[in-house]
Amino acid sequence: MKNFAITGMARTGTKFLANTMDLSPTWTVTHEGGEKWIELRKSAQAIQKRFGRDYVGDVSNYTRFAIADLDVRRKGVILRSPKEIWISLDAKRKSAYGGKAPASKRAQDFRRFREAIPHVLNLARRPDILAIDFKRMTSDVAYLQGIFDYFGIDDVTITQSMVDVPINNAPGVERVTLKSFGEAIRTEVRRLEMMHRNAVKAIWK
Repeated sequence: MKNFAITGMARTGTKFLANTMDLSPTWTVTHEGGEKWIELRKSAQAIQKRFGRDYVGDVSNYTRFAIADLDVRRKGVILRSPKEIWISLDAKRKSAYGGKAPASKRAQDFRRFREAIPHVLNLARRPDILAIDFKRMTSDVAYLQGIFDYFGIDDVTITQSMVDVPINNAPGVERVTLKSFGEAIRTEVRRLEMMHRNAVKAIWK
């Protein structure tokens, strides 16, 4: 059956990729299954129902919990620098709370972020899952076209204007650095960043 699933961390361009793929007149590509956030953490068996016909794809950070067990023709995972992900996540949370997120929310976000990075890298190591480079996906026309070709979308021509769209642009994110966070968070993000760099060197060698 002609279908696919792509996953990744939050703030890795899943919505951008889904919306761009959905420009296809042949394919229906949803972002997070078109479902409400509370319904997203489902088992692979429940998620599988999305893929019951040809020319269906889904791009969602939530399917990272189930993608290994999904029965689809193609699978992918988007990889992005953990430092960039964390800064973008925190900026989005601050924006949602009017400039300053509660400490409990930041702690919850960081715990989930820290636990998810190794899981996503393990997915990228699997031979049946294509590792997608966020930076190239959002800047390189030929690279993005290659992603479309891999997943069977052959009726969309990628243009420079498509990759010039701002992505993950939470207010003020461009001014944030790791210096904005406490020592414990800075140390852990640097550790995860090194883990990421080592992993992608092996994956994309």
